[in-house]
Amino acid sequence: MAKKKKGGKAKAKGGDAKAVEKRAVVPMEPPGWIKVQLKLVNWTFDNETIFVRPNSALHSIARRVKEKHGHVSDLALYKGQVTPANLLEDLNQTFDDLGLEGALRREDAKAVSIYYDFKPILDSSPLLLITPRTF
Repeated sequence: MAKKKKGGKAKAKGGDAKAVEKRAVVPMEPPGWIKVQLKLVNWTFDNETIFVRPNSALHSIARRVKEKHGHVSDLALYKGQVTPANLLEDLNQTFDDLGLEGALRREDAKAVSIYYDFKPILDSSPLLLITPRTF
């Protein structure tokens, strides 16, 4: 049988200094909050108010609407009023890109109305077409 080695060389100290230099710099979030009032175009009883950061993209609003209403298609977002000029087509835009600045505290946040409209996805699943039974 071969003999086992009994110990090794001592590792050099000071490797921690190099590790500090290699750390990634994480950018800080810009300070501020924007108060977004989500409003369905033809239904006023289901309005919702959320707070977002100025660097949040509009697709986060679209995701919120899809979570709330389920399967949707042809989602349209409007800033302020429902007119073709206010249609927000690029969902990768941030609220900074729209010219909205955030307030340092939520209580002082500037409110912006985002109207949304969509078409529900019609599913022809046989389970969804069954009338409910009472047992």
